[in-house]
Amino acid sequence: MTPLLIALVLTVVCWAPAAAQYAYITNETGSTVSMIDTTAALDDPIEDIVVDTITVAAGPIGVAINSLGTRMYPASAGAGRVAEVNVARAVVVRQGSGGTTPAGVAISADDATLYVVDAASAAVSVVDTATMNNLGAIAVGNSPFAIALRPGADELFVSNLADGTVSIVDTVGEAVTGTVTGLSGPRAIAFSPDGSTAYVAEESAGRVAVVDAAAGTVTTTVPVGAAPWGVAVTPDGTRVYATNSADDTASVIEVASLSVVATIPVGDEPYGIDVHPDGTRAYAVNHGEGTVSVIDVAGDVVAGTIPVGAGAYALGRFIAPETPCSPRRVSGCRGANTAKVSFKIDPLGRRSKFKFKWSKGSYAVHSYFGNPLTTTDYAVCVYDDDGLVFTADIPAHAFKWREMPDERGFQYKDKVGLPDGITKIKLQPGASGKSKGGIGGKGPSLPAPLLPLPWDPNVYVQLRSSDARCFRAAFGNSHTKKNEAEPGKPAKYQASRNQ
Repeated sequence: MTPLLIALVLTVVCWAPAAAQYAYITNETGSTVSMIDTTAALDDPIEDIVVDTITVAAGPIGVAINSLGTRMYPASAGAGRVAEVNVARAVVVRQGSGGTTPAGVAISADDATLYVVDAASAAVSVVDTATMNNLGAIAVGNSPFAIALRPGADELFVSNLADGTVSIVDTVGEAVTGTVTGLSGPRAIAFSPDGSTAYVAEESAGRVAVVDAAAGTVTTTVPVGAAPWGVAVTPDGTRVYATNSADDTASVIEVASLSVVATIPVGDEPYGIDVHPDGTRAYAVNHGEGTVSVIDVAGDVVAGTIPVGAGAYALGRFIAPETPCSPRRVSGCRGANTAKVSFKIDPLGRRSKFKFKWSKGSYAVHSYFGNPLTTTDYAVCVYDDDGLVFTADIPAHAFKWREMPDERGFQYKDKVGLPDGITKIKLQPGASGKSKGGIGGKGPSLPAPLLPLPWDPNVYVQLRSSDARCFRAAFGNSHTKKNEAEPGKPAKYQASRNQ
């Protein structure tokens, strides 16, 4: 057995702060990345908004984020490096070669591969995220700049500034299979949510090109402001935002009419732009003044400005995707005295199991659990000190959840275990020291944490609700019963505490 942790504190039924979701702003001149908590109010102290500043290699430009939001990858043009940043700790943990002059960067849907534009070499470097080794390069056009992964397809679109083209790259064959022509100074690229349409900012022409992604042809163009640079699409696909770097504005394009419906003054020389996954805000990054303009999408006005670093850039999708669990655990949860957690991870997935139970919990009334039949979603989040290691989503559902009589709590049953392998839950209110609950999951849909867990960090289990309540346990070395993995056998982790 591998020894594991240090201390245990358990939490049950609590009010907890909203889980943070982060935006990552590369600062080219400052050689840093500013980490913005997008859940913070714009009138909060700046240290509650820009929660970390991460030093990276010289001249960071592009950025990509993995699907769980636990790793961030900035590409530094001045150093020829692409870094892996542990979000929970806000530190660079590894670096790899991104070519001679890396610019834009994208990550594969399975988080296994980075694709890094190498502007000086007219190529895209392929980097293995497991090792950060550069596996080779794919030749594209001259002076490539931005890169975007097409949703629902094994394709990358790469803008080539000098050629006035976009290269379409097959990620399976690692070769260019098509070219979009007739562009003038193509910069950033963004896709419609279904991947059918690409939008390309044409800096030299003052317009946004609308591209049929399957055909690889420009269907129309939309005039915007001077020197458009960044481009982003709202989650519902109804609007496109383009930054205009020469006139300090952002243009709002209505997709239905393919016309500009608003022009918003932002900061000096805006470059990157991204839309928050909830669709309420757009973030325009102002290179000339080192700030971020936060745009209220409903009113198309700047709601606030966030100072970041010198030469703010942020090329790519720089806001982390929405996930059931944030990359950092939340605080503020209350406790229970008894808890146990276990994982059994089958190499083939069929016999994988997860269990989490607690009892002797804090005072909890029935209403604390919300209404999981209609509106209250739950998520199981497991962390070590390096960050998130396991996440499972349990959406509200009218038939899978059942409210027990006499306000005795809720039960959840799903034999299939979709979407994330959770098959049963019981939540029971009670007086102080009497509330309790349990969660079980199994089967191939259950996510697999990497076992064994590290030697010395704490391990935390949190069950969170969308009503900002949580249940938490932290297990230490004296509570660890198993933490093992042998080739060809199920990996196991077990910990328990009885107080």
